[in-house]
Amino acid sequence: MTSDIPLPGYSAGSDYDVGWFNGGDWANYTRNYPPGKYYIYGRLAGYTGNMTISQVTAGQGTTTQTLKTLGTCNTSAANQGWQNWNWCLMQNNGLPAVVTLGGVETLRVTSGGNVNANYFMLVPVQGISVSAVKSGSNVALSFPTTLGSGYSVWTASTLKGTWSLQQSVSGTGAVKTVNIPTTGTAGYIKVTSP
Repeated sequence: MTSDIPLPGYSAGSDYDVGWFNGGDWANYTRNYPPGKYYIYGRLAGYTGNMTISQVTAGQGTTTQTLKTLGTCNTSAANQGWQNWNWCLMQNNGLPAVVTLGGVETLRVTSGGNVNANYFMLVPVQGISVSAVKSGSNVALSFPTTLGSGYSVWTASTLKGTWSLQQSVSGTGAVKTVNIPTTGTAGYIKVTSP
């Protein structure tokens, strides 16, 4: 059982976690997911381990499943302990991973070792409305922010290339504008939150 506050809907002392979830151990979660795009957070405890989350594309219910890797949730480097619970965002190549789900699907969670898992939360992705105008030798990128949220402005020379963080912005509830210097070549800009 978890040693802290139980999940809503559970009585005290009946909120369980998967303990002794050693490297290579896995579990499947088959659910009817509402259609949409999601971020996945794991509520994890432990030490220097992680959880890889995959979509089962064939062989559900067998030992020979075909998987599509979606991303990895790492345990906290600072708040370690078997009952020190942290929200861990699933990432892919260092960026928050967005997963598209809809209907009955199976997600597989595989332990990278030294992890206890309490549960996983799917958070719907909400788009960020962005406008861009040329302003001298810059692109002025404007977007609305939510008080207390964090935003990151990224650039890349190709969509499948490496994205570079240009600026972090704190949300205040107002529209923020970030100036990105133009380089004279085509490129891409995106805004993410979290």
